[in-house]
Amino acid sequence: MSTKTTFKRVALLAVAALTLGGLSAVSASATTGVNDGNVYLWCSTVADGTAKLQNIAGNSSCNGIAGPANSVVVSLDSSAHDADALTGDNAAITAAASFVTVSGSGAYISAASTAVAGSGTNPTTATLATASTGTLTIATPTSGTITVSYYKSTAAGVYSSTAAETLTINVLAAGVSDVFASAVVYGYTGDTTTAASIDATSDAALLATPVTGLATDTAKVVSFKVHQSDANAGALTSASTKAVVATASIGNLYSGNTLAGSYAAVAAKSANDQIFRLVGDGRSGVSTVTISVNGVQTAQYTVTFYSTTIAK
Repeated sequence: MSTKTTFKRVALLAVAALTLGGLSAVSASATTGVNDGNVYLWCSTVADGTAKLQNIAGNSSCNGIAGPANSVVVSLDSSAHDADALTGDNAAITAAASFVTVSGSGAYISAASTAVAGSGTNPTTATLATASTGTLTIATPTSGTITVSYYKSTAAGVYSSTAAETLTINVLAAGVSDVFASAVVYGYTGDTTTAASIDATSDAALLATPVTGLATDTAKVVSFKVHQSDANAGALTSASTKAVVATASIGNLYSGNTLAGSYAAVAAKSANDQIFRLVGDGRSGVSTVTISVNGVQTAQYTVTFYSTTIAK
């Protein structure tokens, strides 16, 4: 007997922070060379320690946590580039010194690498020499929004009146750190209990290519990961996670390595990145897999099991 299993997602119900479960199409700019993000001024490190790179989507915004000793690191670049590598327009980017300003929420430059901070105890400006790279550590003492602006030099000691790029730092109250704010579900074609293997990339691949397998086989055909975050996009510690429930109308679910049947639940204040795996139970038909976090439906999938066995 042979069986074919196809997989598709039919709905995603979640808080706004889920951004469609992390399933966003890969931008065509990744191959055409169109500018994806900031080139001269970008987020280097955000509050949860996630590094961001030059000229990638989303590097024009950072999160920070308010506090007298807290800060966010941003990167600067005034060197010349082969524009084809960054923007694909086959025209050289002219190297120029730069002037950087920091404003909002009591922010100031607390440390600099290569860049030269302005005068005073809590400077809010810095300069970067031609063909240089460096970083700025920007203090985030109070909640609110910080704007960092990058101005190119037009002549020695003269800078443009229009910012070439800006960067926004969203400074959140310290009380939101490690407090549940959102959850996201990712899928994976096949069987894995390795959390790092289940992400937006594996989820996109799952949508693009139907899963195949035997409904009566013991092999798991799909794996899911539930990741919980705070308002700073930081991963929750196990002591702060909320309860997770997964159900399947057809098939059996494993919670981690434990067979749980059609209903699998993980208690609140358990480990983050909970993994569920689906295996056929011998029946054919459409199975609806629903995953809820903290009592709210976060994602819903359908898995259709086909069998070549003739019913009658």
